[in-house]
Amino acid sequence: MVPEGNLLAFQGRTPSFVSLPQVWTHPGGAGLKELTTPANGSLSESPVWSPDGKRLLFQRLFFHGFTLTHIDLDPVNVDGTGSATVAELPNVMFYSWGTAPVG
Repeated sequence: MVPEGNLLAFQGRTPSFVSLPQVWTHPGGAGLKELTTPANGSLSESPVWSPDGKRLLFQRLFFHGFTLTHIDLDPVNVDGTGSATVAELPNVMFYSWGTAPVG
């Protein structure tokens, strides 16, 4: 099931100067849902949909002070569960979720 425009995914933050951007969804007319949390002072950005519309892939950036220390590539279910790092990236990268033939 590919999203049909009834669920938006975006990067945003609460209106607090100390909050860091995270990944959110907005189901049409039903309110906002924050899918990620600032683990160890991280920020989450650039969500992209999985081909079946059930997960999002995003970058989680980690900082020490103002220095970027590393970036993880994480998928998450649209209900906010199941987030786990699948790769550590060498730098800020552009990516998309794709499929490959099996076998």
